[in-house]
Amino acid sequence: METEPHYFRVGLYMILLTLGLAVFAAWLMSDGIDDSRQYRVYFSESVSGLSVGSPVKYRGVSVGQVTDIVIDKKDPRLIRTTLNIGHNTPVKVGTVAGLKLQGITGTVFVELSGSEPSAQNLEEAFPDRKIQIIPSQSSSINALMNQLPQILDKLSHFADQLAKIATDENVDNFSNTLINLNALTGNLNAVAKSTKGNIIESTEQMSGTMTNLRKASRDISKVTEKVGDNPSSLIFAPEEEGIAAP
Repeated sequence: METEPHYFRVGLYMILLTLGLAVFAAWLMSDGIDDSRQYRVYFSESVSGLSVGSPVKYRGVSVGQVTDIVIDKKDPRLIRTTLNIGHNTPVKVGTVAGLKLQGITGTVFVELSGSEPSAQNLEEAFPDRKIQIIPSQSSSINALMNQLPQILDKLSHFADQLAKIATDENVDNFSNTLINLNALTGNLNAVAKSTKGNIIESTEQMSGTMTNLRKASRDISKVTEKVGDNPSSLIFAPEEEGIAAP
C-alpha cells in the first residue's frame, strides 16, 4: 500500500519536470524568433557558392544567416533568397545586399551595406509588406567574372608580343649588346686608370713649376731691392770687393 503513493509522487515529479523543460524550450525558441526578422533579396546573377546557413554580414559583422534559396516563380531569371537577420541590424532605405567571397575557401556570404544614418527602417517605410525586400547590387565576384575574358585576352596578347620579342635573333643581339657593354666598361676602366696617372704626373709637374716660380719671385725681389738701393748698378758694373792694393 505504501508503494503506490511513492510511485504516484515520482510520476508526478517526472510529469512536472517534462512540462517545465517543454516550457523552457518553447520560451527559448520564441525568444529566438522574436529576436530576428525575415527579409527577401532577389539576385539577378549566379549565387553559386551560397547555401542555406551561409552567413549574412553587415559591413563585415555577422548579423544573420540565409534560410532559403529558390528560383523565383514569376521570373526565373531571379534567385529569391530569404534572410533571417537580427532585429537590431540597421536595415534601412538605401541598404543593399551583395555577394562576397569568404577568404580563399570559395564559400560565399551575403554582405549588407549602404544607407544613411538618418534613413528610415524598411519596416517604417513600407509597413504594408509582409516581408521586407532588400535591393541587390552587382557583386565584385560578378564584376570579376565579366572582366575575366578581357583580362585573358590581354594576357594572351601580351604573351604573343613577348614571343615575338624573344626570337633567337633578338636573343643573340641582346647577348652581343651585353658583350659590347662589358668590353666598353673595360675600356672605360683602362682610360680612367690612364687618365688618373696623367693627372698625377701633371700635378707633380705643376707642383715643380710653382716651386720654381716662387724661387724666381724671391730672386726678382732681391734684385729689385738692390737696384732700389743703388740704381747706378744697372749702368756701371759693381766694384769688386776685396783687399786694397798696397
